[in-house]
Amino acid sequence: FSPETENILHSYVSITAEELDAEYHVIAWSGLGVVKNAGDNIYPLPYYYNRTLATYEQSYYNPNLFQPDLIYIMLGTNDYSSESVPTDDEFISGYVSFINQIKSDYPSSIIVLACAPINNGNQCANILNVSI
Repeated sequence: FSPETENILHSYVSITAEELDAEYHVIAWSGLGVVKNAGDNIYPLPYYYNRTLATYEQSYYNPNLFQPDLIYIMLGTNDYSSESVPTDDEFISGYVSFINQIKSDYPSSIIVLACAPINNGNQCANILNVSI
């Protein structure tokens, strides 16, 4: 991966928002997972959630500034991208905790959980369990 090959304008969310003429905000960091990352990053994505500048801890993003109608989440691929994968309980518990945080910030938003086309291990089954 490189900046040349990672273009948010070619993502599912950008293409969908463009087709629907919808405003969208993106929280993304290549390699981060729900509870386990691909690569050397220490903290998973929920650690950085609600920051305006991801690497600056004091840069809290106020969720009241933008209340989306729909939140689309595609997380989990990186958790299952290496030989050491989280247990089903670790993944589900971590994802439920993250979703609860999002629900508290955006109580009126619809939340859609998606499983990436690259399905490793129990990733999609566990995401389905989180959504129930």
